[in-house]
Amino acid sequence: MRSEQPPDEKEHVIHLWAPFHLKVGPTYDYLGEGFWTRLGGRLLKPLVYLIFPAYNRLLFGLRIEGEEILRGLVGGAVTVCNHVHMIDCTMVAQALGYRRRFYMATLQSNLEIPVIRHLVRQLGGIPIPQNPADFFRFYQAGKQALQRGDLLHVYPEGVLRPYYDGLRTFENGAFSFAYDAEVPVIPMVLLYRRETGFPHGRKKRPCLTLKILEPVYPRTDAPRRAEVVRLKQECRRKMEEAMNGERGKAPLDAQGGGQA
Repeated sequence: MRSEQPPDEKEHVIHLWAPFHLKVGPTYDYLGEGFWTRLGGRLLKPLVYLIFPAYNRLLFGLRIEGEEILRGLVGGAVTVCNHVHMIDCTMVAQALGYRRRFYMATLQSNLEIPVIRHLVRQLGGIPIPQNPADFFRFYQAGKQALQRGDLLHVYPEGVLRPYYDGLRTFENGAFSFAYDAEVPVIPMVLLYRRETGFPHGRKKRPCLTLKILEPVYPRTDAPRRAEVVRLKQECRRKMEEAMNGERGKAPLDAQGGGQA
């Protein structure tokens, strides 16, 4: 069942306590090149990749489809996905893999939440600044990462809408990165499914499948503005087709895809 979209789809519906203040300025280490950040990553990432695959499978029935698309990827890429779960960043990270270096563009406030901020940072989280000068440095850092062969994940919907059944308006940022860095966009989509057996058969919420779709390549000889729009529309079309295909296989009931 399709959940009702609120009047302001960019409104935050999840508010977590964020008592810390992250200072993002001219010297901020967006790509985590500093000694302590790299050391923390080496210590924490193995734990994350041991814990979350089992956790996501047990609690949410997570399946990942299309991993061979990422394995065959050479060079950098932008990845995009619908944003429908509090910890879907861990699901995306699980798909991207431990050995591949990647970053995730995230709200600055997510790096100001106790405990969670360390997890987000070690999963490659880089804050999206509000200040124009800082935003330019953020954008250049993301472009640099892509051009050297890393992955950059962006949620084109911007904000989280738990268990929303559909796609909301996409912003241009992810597709601008792809055009400027001359790398493909790899769309992913979190889909809902019902299971009848143990242990997920009696859950009120649907289980989750993260489906990785074929990449969309920018035409760098085309005008930038038009090409950014084409990339956005093509990725959205692929994601909608995947959603419609899943609904056709096993439609959700009234409890399946509503808002949390």
